[in-house]
Amino acid sequence: MVTVTEFIVQLLTSVAELIQIFLFEVVIAGGDPLQIVAFVSGSIFIGVASLYFTYLLLGAVADLFGGLFSFETGQPPQQE
Repeated sequence: MVTVTEFIVQLLTSVAELIQIFLFEVVIAGGDPLQIVAFVSGSIFIGVASLYFTYLLLGAVADLFGGLFSFETGQPPQQE
């Protein structure tokens, strides 16, 4: 079974390999401009979606465990 650390290391290694392959085999080798635009736009789309859903996940976790840490003093709010 793969641990979380091994998964993160493999993920970062894969991203580094993907960037290396893209730079050396597509851009420098004179790849099709449409292929380059499609790759970059797809990468941006996936990156933004991943960041957005990570943000939602962290918000859900914070909401789930938010009641455990209360900073209220127990006094009613002051009315003006």
